[in-house]
Amino acid sequence: MLHYDVIYQKARALIKDYDVRTPSEYTQARALSGGNQQKAIIAREVDRSPDLLIAAQPTRGLDVGAIEAIHRRLISERDKGKAVLLMSLELDEILNVSDRIAVMYEGRLLI
Repeated sequence: MLHYDVIYQKARALIKDYDVRTPSEYTQARALSGGNQQKAIIAREVDRSPDLLIAAQPTRGLDVGAIEAIHRRLISERDKGKAVLLMSLELDEILNVSDRIAVMYEGRLLI
């Protein structure tokens, strides 16, 4: 049994916390812009509080303010003792957010 009032209340909180630009909590994610879809996915996954958070290109297509907010969230998760694996093509993003850096080339980890 689904409690829609609780579901939409949670959606409103995540929309506010992650600044997802949407007409309402009833709007389907596929109707949002790419950047807002990205923020909605990050909100959903971080809210689940996983022990390991794998973030592949988490800020692709976002504006500078949203990028900084996502970086703060990833760092906050790390500070809570969660493992965060960040995969990105953006060197600045990797240098600003990561504690350790590994490079993979042709399927192999380069040391």
